Amino acid sequence: MSQSARLLIGLGLAAVASACASNTLPQEPDAYVAASALGAERAAEIAASPAATWLDDMNSIEMSALAREALAGSPELQSVEARFRAARWRARGATGSTLLPSLSVGVDGTRREEPIAGSDERLRTEFMTSGVNARWEIDLWGRLASSARAANLSADAMRADFDGARLSVAGQAARGWVSLIESQQLMALAAEDLETRERALDLTQRRYDAGIASALALRTARSQVAAARAMHAQAQDPLLIQARRLQELMGRYPDGAIRAQGQLPELAALTRRGRARRFARSPP
Repeated sequence: MSQSARLLIGLGLAAVASACASNTLPQEPDAYVAASALGAERAAEIAASPAATWLDDMNSIEMSALAREALAGSPELQSVEARFRAARWRARGATGSTLLPSLSVGVDGTRREEPIAGSDERLRTEFMTSGVNARWEIDLWGRLASSARAANLSADAMRADFDGARLSVAGQAARGWVSLIESQQLMALAAEDLETRERALDLTQRRYDAGIASALALRTARSQVAAARAMHAQAQDPLLIQARRLQELMGRYPDGAIRAQGQLPELAALTRRGRARRFARSPP
């Protein structure tokens, strides 16, 4: 058999083995993509997932947008998703490596040159070898099938954990946004109170200089301004903490610069039937 014919046979066997492997192994429907490289299709999948759409009922565009950003960029959620993808691939490998027959093809070639006696020419010899190995373990007692089912069930459990983690991240983002608005409002109240106390101190100082107000009233006004400044300083720490927590959840750098631009959503009033149903479900 010529060398070219052997090479063609080896390549043909390799193509057949590759085709068999691709036909027998189940296909992975979706692949993990990092948050920094999200495509339009994956972004649409996240936006349409139940973990994101349940917040739309509150009619808050900003809260829904932050929740979707958290679903795309949360480091914790990416870790859970990576474990889910790994479980899927383990289940896929368990099915392909245990229940299905395996076929391996090897092609090897060697070349040797020897000098020809009495001539400057060299004798070149080439060898091409190919081999095919097939292996299949018969699942007589069902051990391999049970192992494959266990891997698939483990992947399903990881899928449920992933869905639950998505809902948790969306809920944390919504709660973080509400807490950020609360901290901003408390900060605004503290700043307004400080401004009011400073105006009162200025008025009391002028009344004291004119001989109308007493020294006790002036000391009281100064004490109130000092207390208002302390409350204003204390209100800055919760605002910074809530802003950093929300940024960490969304995968941003936690510099504490994020601020909520919207207002708290207005919830619809409970109907009489809804209140009766709620009280009927509550334990005595």
